[in-house]
Amino acid sequence: MRIQCTFNLAPELHKQHSFAIDNLRAWQETEKSRGDDKDIALQRRSHFHRDIYLSGLYLHKVSADLPRLISEQYHVDGVSAARLMKQISLFDDTESDLAIEPGLATSHQGLEEAQWQELEAILASHREEVLKQQEASAQQEFQAQQSLYQSHFEKMQLNTTEAVGGLEASLCGKLTTELQEAINSADINRALTTLSEQIATVEHSNQKMLSALTQQIESMSASLPDNVLSAQDDRVPFTDIQTSIETNQKAIQQSILLLQQQLTSQFQAVADKLNQGLSVSGSQMGATELAESQLTSQLARASKVKSKGLW
Repeated sequence: MRIQCTFNLAPELHKQHSFAIDNLRAWQETEKSRGDDKDIALQRRSHFHRDIYLSGLYLHKVSADLPRLISEQYHVDGVSAARLMKQISLFDDTESDLAIEPGLATSHQGLEEAQWQELEAILASHREEVLKQQEASAQQEFQAQQSLYQSHFEKMQLNTTEAVGGLEASLCGKLTTELQEAINSADINRALTTLSEQIATVEHSNQKMLSALTQQIESMSASLPDNVLSAQDDRVPFTDIQTSIETNQKAIQQSILLLQQQLTSQFQAVADKLNQGLSVSGSQMGATELAESQLTSQLARASKVKSKGLW
């Protein structure tokens, strides 16, 4: 079977093509110098090209990419038996301990170094743009959350202040007036009962208001994102809001404590008046002893209320 093929070389574009033309010309000069007969010369030429073609088919059988890889290394600095073995080892089915030169692996990947660098630059630019967009979006969300929580805190602070003021007005006004009316009417039993009711009302109102405030603060703190509370960058941290909450808690505690002290002072004054009234009423000695016992118990409860902290 006769096989003929034609292909073109571009030595001005590829150094491999230029190197191939130089080698072919050198081979032709060597063949001419032999002085063989025409038939022998044709036979040698046929064997030369046939061997080259079959060796290429052999490489192609190992891997379709192997002939291209070897042809790319076909230049003055690339032809060597050791280099050829390393190139073939890239496609060897068995494990090979031969070291692969960096240039070979890069060539086999299909992209040149310059192309890889350009691709990496494009990806880096795109990644930087995406990061900037994400940072801007996070900053906007952060500011919106901060504004929301600050507004919620200010509203809670206002409600708390109004609640404390209302409690003070109620306890120091209405209940104290009722107690004074009972004293003026010389009804000792009624005065003691009113005093007991006031102490119970103070304790119940304090506990109820403090419980409501605790729930509000815990709910607000729980709704704050963990990553916002731990922010350490140049943005305004949410820890400022937490500090304000703690400061407001202390202010509420002081207001309630002062209110308790005022009521306790009034209770003590009432107790003194009751004691004076009881000492005059000798005919009611048994009732006086009972009243003093009740008064001591109620004052102990008032002291207990006074000693309580906020939490």
